[in-house]
Amino acid sequence: MSAPPHPGKNLSVQQVCDMVHHLNINPESLHRAGIDGEKLLGMNPDVLVHDFGYAPPEADAILRTFHNPEHERRERRPMRPRNPEGQQPTRGIVQGTEEDADQLFADSGDASIASFQNMPVNCTGENIPAPISGFDQADFPAGLYENVVRSRYTQPSPVQAHAIPVIVAGRDLMACAQTGSGKTAAFLLPIISLLMKQDPLPAPKDPRSRAVRPQAIVVSPTRELACQIFDSCRKYTYKTPIRPCVVYGGVHHELQIEQMTKYGADVLIATPGRLLHLLETPGLLDMSFVRFLVLDEADRLLHFGFGDQVNQLLNYLDPDFVRVMMFSATFPPAIQQLAQRILSQDYVFLSVGRVGSMASSIDHVVDYVEESDKHAELVNHLRDLPPNHLVIVFVQTRIQSDSLMNYLLQLGFPTTTLHADMSQYHREYELNEFLTRRKSILVATDVASRGLDIPNVTTVINFDMPATIDDYTHRVGRTGRVGRKGLAISFFNDADTALAGPLLDALMEVGAPIPEWLEALALENRGHGGQSRYRRGGNHHIDRDIRGPAASGGGGAAPRAGGAGVSHQMPAASAPAASGSSAQAAPVSATPATYESMNRSQETYSSWDI
Repeated sequence: MSAPPHPGKNLSVQQVCDMVHHLNINPESLHRAGIDGEKLLGMNPDVLVHDFGYAPPEADAILRTFHNPEHERRERRPMRPRNPEGQQPTRGIVQGTEEDADQLFADSGDASIASFQNMPVNCTGENIPAPISGFDQADFPAGLYENVVRSRYTQPSPVQAHAIPVIVAGRDLMACAQTGSGKTAAFLLPIISLLMKQDPLPAPKDPRSRAVRPQAIVVSPTRELACQIFDSCRKYTYKTPIRPCVVYGGVHHELQIEQMTKYGADVLIATPGRLLHLLETPGLLDMSFVRFLVLDEADRLLHFGFGDQVNQLLNYLDPDFVRVMMFSATFPPAIQQLAQRILSQDYVFLSVGRVGSMASSIDHVVDYVEESDKHAELVNHLRDLPPNHLVIVFVQTRIQSDSLMNYLLQLGFPTTTLHADMSQYHREYELNEFLTRRKSILVATDVASRGLDIPNVTTVINFDMPATIDDYTHRVGRTGRVGRKGLAISFFNDADTALAGPLLDALMEVGAPIPEWLEALALENRGHGGQSRYRRGGNHHIDRDIRGPAASGGGGAAPRAGGAGVSHQMPAASAPAASGSSAQAAPVSATPATYESMNRSQETYSSWDI
């Protein structure tokens, strides 16, 4: 299939445009780099692929088709094909060189967990293993412990200190902790440790079988989160016999199948839809050796449209053999009730801090900003930022995301975007632009609000307020991760009145300054029937086990709640009851906050020890 015709271009330019199309080059990135059709003629195709795209399996044939002898006289740079599924060959990691290690562990460590150490920890269940105070107490195999040291982890965070011994003991776990508290390492490290200690898998009964036999499945609701879990797993499995693999939708499944069959997938990280698709491929996956199932961002997986897919996945697993772990920053009672259908009766419930609350390392600024003033206010804040600080700007819609990105680009701000309408390749490309600081501002929808662990994001700006306080918690959790300092700036106006009460309570809980107009608006809204889901809304977020003080179970593995066969089915999750009134109330004395908020932002940045 050739690219659309380009009127007015000669045949040579048309051929180059066809090549760009066939090689999946990002045309927008070419435009931003100032490369037009004429400049393309003078570029080495290999360099073009290296700098602006990735090479599919048939890349060599495509390059030969569009070969230009003039390129032979130019210096040729080696192609470095970019895997569209985001994977690096696991074989290279297992036999890793020091250069591999430098690249793999480049963004590790240099974070403080001091802010988490004084948080209350609630751990319920019977015969709960004692927490560890250091990674040296976890009895990790030597190779894994060396990778922990390479990652510059000096002390386990509270969720790691309690979750690691629970998982090592073979118990099911429901764990709630604030975003950025180290949940990924809390489940990957003990799983990898147990896999390294066990005997090798027996040879396949059929010597001709090429079925991949995963031993741990990690399910993520988003592609970006799945890739980040995979990146962490690559670090922890460096120079070990454990092979991680990631699969997700939006790219050709043939490439992912080739990766799995060639390199293996002891730890298979996946989004639900793509995993089910591969499970339906005859002879591809043998699930009889799966010992661990992890649901990351479990509240979303069990509720927001993924319930049926999780049910289908559970049908492939042996409930008496598989240990189940669920991790999330929020676990409302309704989700806990659904989770009990999957977990064993003696599961351990762990919460660190207040479930659904925000990290104390985040400073909050809430300004009343009319819709027509948002663009000017945003520009003022961005100009006030220290150089090279990473900023995520959240908007409600995909159209707004593109529009705001273009607006900021026209003003000279290095900006990129991320939303669900983008192809998987473009999502990965633009996210990499942000991660590598080529673009320091990311305009995104809520696709970027959950689970993404982007190091050193200093500021989150809610250009549009989210619909719920849960979404606010997840958004601002992109900064202030693992004890680092962060700043959350929010533009509030009449359209967000229903959020006033929950936002007021959330800010009060972390000791953030409360604008007088927000307090007055929250009280007025409650007077009109609006409720705070913290104070009067049924205690939406709780920091306790809904089983109560008499949590049942024994010290070993117990049957699933409801019995084998029944426990693998969850009822369809009903939509949560709306909280808050839709009545709109005007704020009291809502004065423009531009200069005031600028001063507060400057004071916040200057107080950081960075």
